Amino acid sequence: MKKYNKILIFIILSIFIAACIVLCSFLAGKAVSDISFNYPGLRIETKNIGPEEIKDRRPCVVCFGDSVTFGWNLKYDESYPVVLENLLHGEYPHVKVINSGIGGNTIADGYGRIDSDVLYYEPDVVVINFGLNDGMLFKVDRNKFNEKESLIYESDKGCYIPQLDILHFADYYFDVLGKIESEEIKVVVMGINPVLECFPLSEDESFKKKQIKVYKLYNEKIIVF
Repeated sequence: MKKYNKILIFIILSIFIAACIVLCSFLAGKAVSDISFNYPGLRIETKNIGPEEIKDRRPCVVCFGDSVTFGWNLKYDESYPVVLENLLHGEYPHVKVINSGIGGNTIADGYGRIDSDVLYYEPDVVVINFGLNDGMLFKVDRNKFNEKESLIYESDKGCYIPQLDILHFADYYFDVLGKIESEEIKVVVMGINPVLECFPLSEDESFKKKQIKVYKLYNEKIIVF
């Protein structure tokens, strides 16, 4: 038990460092919009991982999430799961970190692929990072939207709501955690990555403030876990 607690603590610290390194890559201008490293589904490198490659690689860590985990606009070697693996190698030379991120995924999408993209690898630890797509405001037809939505945003441009409403977001998160933990796998839950005050670039200040507020509420749902 002490051994796995030590591994978990070391992994958490390494995740923080890896995230900082990847963020610096963006700030340094390594990530540009015309890089063709983006495509639907898992990373090609992840799809090419065979059972023999992970058989004796322990601990095995699966990073499970959306485009942040995938490494949107980044080469595979610059994605945070690879950076994390490199950081862990000094302490755990046989560690294997698997990138199970898919761009555009919500936690509901993640729930549907737990068996194939997480449990399949029989991991010791799973790092979960969802929420940016779930809480992202998108435009809907107000005349066709009859549900009561406290997080609705209305402007001259139209009506916007989160992609996955906050209650379903919390329910799916609970189900994802329950399914993984039922296999006696350690879980590290990452909060929603903070966004800059200029996000999204194409919207006005009022919209941006609403989006940040929504993300904060979604993040609080994660924190309670």
